[in-house]
Amino acid sequence: MTISNNVYSSLATRMAFQLRIKDILHLPYFFNVLQQSQLVAKSFRKALLWLAHLWDIQTYFYNRQQSFILSVIMCWGTQFHLVESVLKSKDVLKWYGSDQTWLLIGGSES
Repeated sequence: MTISNNVYSSLATRMAFQLRIKDILHLPYFFNVLQQSQLVAKSFRKALLWLAHLWDIQTYFYNRQQSFILSVIMCWGTQFHLVESVLKSKDVLKWYGSDQTWLLIGGSES
């Protein structure tokens, strides 16, 4: 077997693995989790004021900011990291969605 055959075999194996992961992610449970995570990440990506406010809350809770990872279809690791990044900020997202966010920005309760 030559080097070029090994490279081709390695690429083909990787592509087959990616296609299997893609099939698994289309199962109802995983698909719903992935879609919900993608919705959260995309929503904050498009709304910079929301994202700045979320970063303030993250800094308050974690003493640092955490980014959301967007998913790329041909890279299964990004799909995992997308869900992981949303789960890492789950408490902050709950706080962000609650009525208590006014406490952090020094506003008055409405």
